[in-house]
Parts: sequence; C-alpha cells; structure tokens
Amino acid sequence: MSERMTAEGFVEWQNEDFDVGRWSELVEGSPVAFEPPDQMHGTVVLNFSKVVADFVQREPDAGCAAFDLGLVVSRDPDTVHFPAFSWFPGEGRFDRTDDVLCETPPAFVADVVSSPKRLASVGDRVRGLHDWGVETVWVLEVERGVVKTSSRTSPPETLRAGTPVERSPGGCSLRLDLEGLFAEPSWWTG
Repeated sequence: MSERMTAEGFVEWQNEDFDVGRWSELVEGSPVAFEPPDQMHGTVVLNFSKVVADFVQREPDAGCAAFDLGLVVSRDPDTVHFPAFSWFPGEGRFDRTDDVLCETPPAFVADVVSSPKRLASVGDRVRGLHDWGVETVWVLEVERGVVKTSSRTSPPETLRAGTPVERSPGGCSLRLDLEGLFAEPSWWTG
C-alpha cells in the first residue's frame, strides 16, 4: 500500500497533474477521482452562484462565500472535500479568496451532485461534514432536480420544483426558484 497523502500534499499533487487531480478529493489519505462534471452540473453551479450573489449584494457584510474551497474535514488520515459552495458568516466577504484549504467548518455547505459516483458517496460526505461541525448541508441533485437539505439539529428535507424557497442556512438568506436552479439560462438556449 502506498503512503497516505496529507491535505497539503494532495493539493500539491492536484496542481502538478491538473487533468487528473482537478476532479479528485482526498478520502482518508487516498485520492478518489470523480467524473468531470457535465454541462448541466456547470449550469446548476452558475445558477446557484447567482442566488448567492443576490444575497451578498443585499447583505455585503453578512459573511464570506467560497466556491470550490478544500475543506479539511479530518486529519491523520486526511480527508478533503471540495463542495461547490461554503458559507462563513461573520467573516469579511473576501477573506477566503486566496485560500485553497480550510480547517474551519463553514456554517453552510452546498454541493452539486451530477454523477453516479458522487451520488453514491454523498451520504458519507454529508455525515462527515456534519461530524466536522458544518450545521447545514444542501445537496443539489442534478439528475432529479431536487435540493436535499440536512441539518445537524433537524430532519432532512427534500425541496422540489414548483414552490419558491426562502431559507437562511447559516445566516445566508437565499431565495430559490428550483425550476430556475436546474434550467439553462435563457441567453444560453437562445
């Protein structure tokens, strides 16, 4: 068996072999490769980032939004997840701009799941994030067009299209149109 990687060694490896490491995470010291995201995955990330941008424009001092930040959820052996979005209330809006890794649990994480391998591992990921201290996790399931919410203190909930959603996980006040979240922008489809 090869030697286990540290979070820092993993990030260095990702940078050295970008095509291989780009879609990988570190789980208990071993890299785990995921399929590259498809176009719809990118569309959901784009649409969700617009929702976050709307909130940050309304409340510029509410906290820091970070995208694709490496969350070091455990050490020795190291596990690093790269969710689409992490929210840190009370921090400056650009405090994490240059960060690659983070050892402070965000209050809220949203992850986009668009491949069978990611879907198969999502339960372990959510439990690991909650155990680490993340209060609220949203899983945006591209294939089903639903958002599954999970909190450390309340039962999970599945949000479906058809009803506007207003939630404030970790103080991040979001207004979601689930149909719009899982739809290509009109300027893209012509």
